[in-house]
Amino acid sequence: MNEIGKIAAQPDYSDKARAVLSREPRLFIGGEWVATAHGKTIAVYDPSTGRQVASVVDASVEDVNRAVAAARTAFDDGRWSGLA
Repeated sequence: MNEIGKIAAQPDYSDKARAVLSREPRLFIGGEWVATAHGKTIAVYDPSTGRQVASVVDASVEDVNRAVAAARTAFDDGRWSGLA
């Protein structure tokens, strides 16, 4: 492989970045962080190294319905619709 095809060594993540990436995956619904209804996640990979760095929630239909209902409530009671 020639020099152009080599990837430089990547620095390790900072402590803060590592803490964020290692958090339990959650959804923000109705003003709070909640677990997904079915517990499934999707792996997130660093494209420069190919290593898994985190997981994100794979929202289910039930999760989306909860989020839409919370948004509708926030709109109807004025929390969103009343903003400038």
